[in-house]
Amino acid sequence: MDKRAFLAIALSILILVIYQEWMTRYYGTPTIAPEAEKKEPERAPVAEQPATAPPPQTKPVAVPVSPEVKDIRVETDNYIALFTNQGARLKSFKFKKYRSSVEENSPPFDIVQSAPGVPFPLGIRWQSSAPFDDEQLLYSVEGNDLKLAGDSKSTLVFSGRTANGTVITKTFTFLGSTYPVQFEVSVAPADGSAPVPELILTAKSDHSVPNPDAPFEGFIALVDNKIKREPPPEAAKALEFIGDVAWEGFGYTYFFLGLLPVNGSQHRVSVRQFELRVDEPPAHSGGTDSGPQPTELLLASVASCFALAVAHVAGKRRIVLPDLAVTATGEYDGLRFGAIRIEVRSSHPPTELAFLVERAKPFCYVSNTLLGQPVLEYVVAGPSSHGPPPSPG
Repeated sequence: MDKRAFLAIALSILILVIYQEWMTRYYGTPTIAPEAEKKEPERAPVAEQPATAPPPQTKPVAVPVSPEVKDIRVETDNYIALFTNQGARLKSFKFKKYRSSVEENSPPFDIVQSAPGVPFPLGIRWQSSAPFDDEQLLYSVEGNDLKLAGDSKSTLVFSGRTANGTVITKTFTFLGSTYPVQFEVSVAPADGSAPVPELILTAKSDHSVPNPDAPFEGFIALVDNKIKREPPPEAAKALEFIGDVAWEGFGYTYFFLGLLPVNGSQHRVSVRQFELRVDEPPAHSGGTDSGPQPTELLLASVASCFALAVAHVAGKRRIVLPDLAVTATGEYDGLRFGAIRIEVRSSHPPTELAFLVERAKPFCYVSNTLLGQPVLEYVVAGPSSHGPPPSPG
């Protein structure tokens, strides 16, 4: 095999109260466990500072409770994945088209290899005054075993509630013909607190594989646009990758399992009950162009606000402008707009339209704000509950 099979898990974490991306790696030397032992030992958590403001009370979210541990099997054209509802974690990921070794009867290669004392990957934990790890949490599951082919697409949704009422939801979306799995996590605290979740990526420490020509290569990450490696001898030291981590994972000679944020520059903006996606073009900060840029939203605000202002003054005069169109174009001057041009179009007589434009200027909040050069205040605040700000009085 002269090519590497790349398995990507697209990761998009939306935390309802605070957003921060963490990737945690576990290592450990396998120990000989009694045959009757089924549970893995718990890990000691670390405390985080509590939020300064008293959390508001919110209505608990109803989450069904799973009565038992069960596995969910997902088969596509390329792999067979096995999930458990205990921790909503990945137990196995077997490549259907690649064997463990060159032997003819060799079983499919499984990139998720369990070992005593090492939890399954894709767990969630946080470090706080009440530390938590979802390894023993029983999640309810929306969906059953899946068998997908071609362009068919399906989703598994795991929902669990912690002892203090925090609701964790993990959503996995699969496509029959491709390897990537979209993975979304949401954390909704019941008491308004703001845990910072860490996504757990694990691999067993002995790294033995049937094929000596395809050994374990260790953990690999893209940090500050540079490849950084943590080879197997260094894994036990639990080195940290510090900086702008674009992706991280572990791999063998021909296979790699990685966690990739959908986009480091992509964000979701909540405005009242509406949600907008903001992104950058591929040439800027590694964007994927899945949404407008912030500067484009600024121009859209100018154009839409002025269009409403023109329609307002026209309506006051019983004038209808069915084909009214307003365009705002910005001229860059370094890291700002040096000028913004607002163009108003309509089949209405130009003289009357120009009169309406002049009358509309005092009614456009956005352009008035820009012309007035408001004072900008930057405040570093602690975590707060997710929700809209109070309406102005």
